[in-house]
Amino acid sequence: MDLAVKYGVSQEDVYAGSSSEGMRDVALSIASVAKQHLDEARAFAPKLPRTACAVMLSSVGCARYLSALEAVNFDVFHSGLQPRNTQAAPLVHVLQTKYHMLLGTF
Repeated sequence: MDLAVKYGVSQEDVYAGSSSEGMRDVALSIASVAKQHLDEARAFAPKLPRTACAVMLSSVGCARYLSALEAVNFDVFHSGLQPRNTQAAPLVHVLQTKYHMLLGTF
């Protein structure tokens, strides 16, 4: 809420799905903090037991979403961020997660 007020985004803007500069600024602020936390967690990965990395595998999907969000200039309502009706999208996620699981990374 603080970020919404700071960037002039109202609840109506959010519910209406209106893409605005303020909404992108809010998304950028939140995504930046999320990316920072993810990078900090990944920095600890070499110090963790291999089995502990398995707990963090869900972050693979988070990293993919943050990259996709950046690619659309932090427009959370962009159609490219919507779930696709194809079989390939879940398969890519599963394969990337399995890859990180085999490497013991996240």
